[in-house]
Amino acid sequence: MLRRLATAAVFLTIMSPGLAPGAHAQHYDVAVQVNVSDGRPSVHAFDFDVLPQFGIVVDNRVFGRSFSISGSSLISADPGFVSRNSSVELDPANLAPPLAGEPLHFNVLAAPSIFPELGGRNLSFWDGTGTVVWSGVQNFEELSIFKGPFGNPDAEIFVDGSTTDVPGFVIGGTSGSGSLHEHIKFLLLPDGLAAPPVGPDDGVYLVLVELAYPAYAEWIPTWLMFKAFAGGQSTLDAAIADVEANFQLPLCDDGIDNDKDGLVDDDDPGCTSPQDMSEREPGSTLCDNGMDDDGDGAADFPDDVGCASSSGIEAPQCQDGVDNDLDGGIDFDGGAAANGGVPLGPADGNCWIPSRNREKPNKRCGLGVEIAFLLVPLALARRRRGRSGPSSPWKLRRRPS
Repeated sequence: MLRRLATAAVFLTIMSPGLAPGAHAQHYDVAVQVNVSDGRPSVHAFDFDVLPQFGIVVDNRVFGRSFSISGSSLISADPGFVSRNSSVELDPANLAPPLAGEPLHFNVLAAPSIFPELGGRNLSFWDGTGTVVWSGVQNFEELSIFKGPFGNPDAEIFVDGSTTDVPGFVIGGTSGSGSLHEHIKFLLLPDGLAAPPVGPDDGVYLVLVELAYPAYAEWIPTWLMFKAFAGGQSTLDAAIADVEANFQLPLCDDGIDNDKDGLVDDDDPGCTSPQDMSEREPGSTLCDNGMDDDGDGAADFPDDVGCASSSGIEAPQCQDGVDNDLDGGIDFDGGAAANGGVPLGPADGNCWIPSRNREKPNKRCGLGVEIAFLLVPLALARRRRGRSGPSSPWKLRRRPS
């Protein structure tokens, strides 16, 4: 059976807690939270239309919306992206808010090769008829993703159905209490720039996005699905059900390097089984625990310069901002990496790499080697002296008979 892209997918869908598949609420946002149990980031749905204690729909990573006509454009400003900080909402799900002041990043990914039906594309399409079958866009449609005012965005990227990743931008930053609520916009650009509803083909458009707060060193892939005409809610429901059944795989079985350490799924030591929901290695090392342990703004290998590998520590002596050997030099860079880019003093000449956990020079062999070279001639000289008289300690003495 073909494996499909799941990767903690966040497909913009609209499903209500407690409802059967296909029954969808009207206001689900993508909630990026932190697991209390292991400190890893995770994606859930958040429903504004229910009592707060039922707002979080745990591990709902499939979301879908319909485009609306705005003037001559097909556009959606939903779903929103949130991080909640209310204990009433989070405690029942054993979740916590992220750190204060964290920027929420996103990128668009080309589908990994383990899902051949997606063809490695960054934008796929189903025409909404018959069985759900994903293909490439039919007539050069593109998806513009932007934030800020229409026509003069603060940031914007274009997703064209090619086989390349598209770097995104910062959606927004958390408040002092770790909360966030931001909306970006998704604009379907029609073939030939004809005015809707003439331009783009009717159907459902699918894009894979990964979300991350940098301090947690793991990206949660997220699928966004938008319907352009092509029937009613039942069409979107069918597409959502297909993605939920086939694409929503654990992070250790999704074909993606979620923690960006160069290793994927069962090749990553952070994966204990294909069902593991994180590639990180919790509790094992400070360079693969998903946390910014030394507070320098970078977490884990390879992002933190203090981490030589995923089995290292984030604050070795040559990158901890301290003059550990009291010689007047600090770290490999004068302590700049540990102090927001501002040097604290001159660099320590003994720190030739930031991951070195020793500012003092290596211990020399002292006089050991040198003495070894001297012992041989000294011994020979003493033997020669011993032959000249009985006073030499090297002369053998006979025991009296």
